[in-house]
Amino acid sequence: MLAKKVIRLFSASLLFFASSGAFSFDLVKNGKALHGITVAGDEPGLALAKEEIILYTKKVTGADIGKLPPRIVISTVKNKDVPADIRNALSKVKSDEAFYMGSVRGKFYIVGTTGVGAWYGACDFMERFLGVRFFTPYEDGTLFTPKKDVWVSDSSRVDSPFFPIRLVNQCGTGGFDQMTREWAGHNRIQAPGPWGITDSLVKYVKFHEQRMRMDRARDGGHLTFYLAVPPKKYNKLHPEYFALSGGKRNTNTGHHNTHHCMSHPEVQKMVCEYILAHIDKYGESASFAFGAPDSTKGWCECENCRKLDQGNDLNVSRRFHTVTQKIAEKVYEKRPDAKLWTWAYANYRDIYDGLKIDERMNVVFCPHGRCYGHTLDDPKCPHNGKIYAMLLDWLKVSKKIQIYEYDMCYPSGYEPYSEVMVRDMKLYKKLGLLGSKHEIYYPHTRFAKNRLHGGSPLTSTYGMLNKWQFWYLFCKSAWNPDLDYEKTLAEMERSFYGKTYPAMKKYNDLRRKLWREAPGCVGYPFGDQHTPLLLQKAGAKEALLGYLAEAQNLAKGDARLEKQISLEKAMLEELWIKPNEKYRESLGRRLAAPAVQKAPVIDGKGDDPAWGSGCFVDTFKTSDDRKFTPVPGELATSAGFLSDAKNLYILLQAKEPNMEKLSSKAVSGKQAMAKIWDDDHFEVFLVPQNESMKYYQFAVNADGGLLQLEQPGSVISDFGAVAKTKKNKDGFTIEMKIPVEKLEGPFTPGMSWKAHVGRTRRIKDALPATHWSIDGADFHKQIDFRNMVIGSPVIRNGSFEEGKDKRNFPKFWGVRGPQGKSDLVKLPSGRTGFHLKIENTLTHIIFGKYFMGKEDVKMLLTVKVSGKGTLVVNNGRYKQINPAKGLNKQIKMENVLRVNLSEKPACVTGTFTIHAGEFTQLVFHLSMRKDAECILEGVSAVPE
Repeated sequence: MLAKKVIRLFSASLLFFASSGAFSFDLVKNGKALHGITVAGDEPGLALAKEEIILYTKKVTGADIGKLPPRIVISTVKNKDVPADIRNALSKVKSDEAFYMGSVRGKFYIVGTTGVGAWYGACDFMERFLGVRFFTPYEDGTLFTPKKDVWVSDSSRVDSPFFPIRLVNQCGTGGFDQMTREWAGHNRIQAPGPWGITDSLVKYVKFHEQRMRMDRARDGGHLTFYLAVPPKKYNKLHPEYFALSGGKRNTNTGHHNTHHCMSHPEVQKMVCEYILAHIDKYGESASFAFGAPDSTKGWCECENCRKLDQGNDLNVSRRFHTVTQKIAEKVYEKRPDAKLWTWAYANYRDIYDGLKIDERMNVVFCPHGRCYGHTLDDPKCPHNGKIYAMLLDWLKVSKKIQIYEYDMCYPSGYEPYSEVMVRDMKLYKKLGLLGSKHEIYYPHTRFAKNRLHGGSPLTSTYGMLNKWQFWYLFCKSAWNPDLDYEKTLAEMERSFYGKTYPAMKKYNDLRRKLWREAPGCVGYPFGDQHTPLLLQKAGAKEALLGYLAEAQNLAKGDARLEKQISLEKAMLEELWIKPNEKYRESLGRRLAAPAVQKAPVIDGKGDDPAWGSGCFVDTFKTSDDRKFTPVPGELATSAGFLSDAKNLYILLQAKEPNMEKLSSKAVSGKQAMAKIWDDDHFEVFLVPQNESMKYYQFAVNADGGLLQLEQPGSVISDFGAVAKTKKNKDGFTIEMKIPVEKLEGPFTPGMSWKAHVGRTRRIKDALPATHWSIDGADFHKQIDFRNMVIGSPVIRNGSFEEGKDKRNFPKFWGVRGPQGKSDLVKLPSGRTGFHLKIENTLTHIIFGKYFMGKEDVKMLLTVKVSGKGTLVVNNGRYKQINPAKGLNKQIKMENVLRVNLSEKPACVTGTFTIHAGEFTQLVFHLSMRKDAECILEGVSAVPE
């Protein structure tokens, strides 16, 4: 494991000169160059280092140091003329990117372990002594303050990166973005060419050799087997080389989801030969990463492949690593120095008994499913706990692991999550990882169509400018994870924002505060549950816009700053304000699952009288293109909901003019996981109120093939759900009964769950073959799901999801006491709760048929609550004296329950009676303890 080392040289002569000040000198004085620079050696990177120092010295001071006798020498340890003290110091650092900088016997040396190390030393020199900052890869992204004097002070030090792997990879774009790769090199980050280098890219080899010591000729990945055994060449000649699925050999000629028969000896041999040929062609620049198609379906079902699973269930991880380790062993026999990697990818990263990885091989751990709103080791994040535990298990298998980050796989926007990244880098150091790799939409390339951004005019800026602090801090913390985050952030923003910094500091500090405090998670595949909530706090939007207006005024006369502040405002409006407005709008769209006395018969017909009281929604729109196009009339789609005490009932109806082409092959059970996604099917998502952040996904096709999953994690489960279908000539109907007993979260009338339904059509004809969903919301993006009220609620707005009324109180509730001391708050789950403090009392009058009723009704009250102190709930009994004048008489105040609160939310129950001829006002208050407070997450009542 490489570690960052700063080594001081302690020879007597060095100490003498340092104390006399002879090692420091003026490079430029009053705009006049006093000394020159030279190169000793011809390694790639040395000439570039010299040219850059000359170039930026002239830009900063106007002086040309390229024509004077040299005092600065750029070289590598290969040069025998380099002083022995320097070579000895560099020999103690096991890094091919390290450099020495300092004076020896009147010369100032920048010496690298390689030419790249010397180039990195030159970049450090330009930052340290010229004040150049390579902030962003744009024409105006490199900043410095012009000056007439350059004083070079001697530090005599050796520096090297802590992480040997510090990658920023091009993603979602085509072409070669030289400017971004130059930016990466200046910041000592590796930015290789596009994956799978070909001869057409050889012209870029010299460019990379000067700037990075990473393998340029990478190959493999998802195309490992496809490249070695191409379908176009072999699928007819040797169909046995390809996966046996559904009784047929895979004849797909494209690389997407092209699975091979991994157990076949000839396939393994051909992959080995392909890797060896790749190494022979590109030499020490070559590396190969073992991977497989990015697919959960289509894996080979032949007898020999199933034997690799060692069980009845498909075990992709055991199969993949068993085969690839066998191939790697053969490669190492002929090329012991081969640079081989293996992916621990989403569908083959599970740890199994007996898993072994060759100690010469590096592992690329892919944290699919992690949240980037929280650090990886945050114990409170429901997504990261599982991923972090899995990483720790992998570290028991291999000590050579790098992280392949997936923060570009959700709708990336304007997130100030630099602190999360920097803290993660400190964690990676603690764990001894090799480093990490991020993907960027390189800004100066051809952008691929990206549905996540909906055709936003800001797409081209998403590459860098939306999160320039993040990328710059990644460069710095990848080199030195021990950096002081707050100090570094302040220094870089002060320089970047110049005279607008006073306003932009307030702007960015507030953005970061809102980001830290907002609930919800951010990541793949659950999307961004965080950003839509960032401006929920009253006055936040107005404050941010005010700071930007202040910054715009300060920026006047500076073209770069005027452009930057305008861009910041555009991104705030597009990427924060619009999602928040959409979220606020969605709060008014609700579903319900009305209670029924007699449950509908689940037979697929959908004609049971019970459905006459159901809640139906038919606003299905495209969810995969961000255009939100309504489903065509010929394919009209709807979903209906009902409930009783123990079940949720769902009726799905779909028109389909081409029923004969309908795909419906999956049957219920575990095997449905691999097949149902290719069928014409519906998906139902249910999100209860719980602290575990679990939610549930049900996929069902037109023949009733049913897959039941616990999310996150896609855990195949059996919740006892039943699905029945009925086909006719122009469509099909699905009826579902979902028992709620095994779904984590209270299911009582008045409670609010979130629900979502999507439809996928696979038929290829003149009508669309695409995905539709309620409101066009992404299938896993819970923040956009509608709230669904269960049953006929006795307590109106018991979930506090309906916002505030004109009094600034939660709708249908009252608040007594000092105003502004209690309010609605967003919870980590993304739901809404009510923050009750000691100064206030919360009240609710039960109206409807229980108001001044004709007979006594005994009620069961359920409250979900957390906090400290004691919550007291009373039943205030009242009679109306003069309704016209609003005169009422209090009969009695009866205690319903007392709850000793804890930080963990708990559901507690109590009983009360609404007496004949009376009405009830429920009163919530805290015991007289100064620091008492609580969060009410849900209140419901049902007749016993």
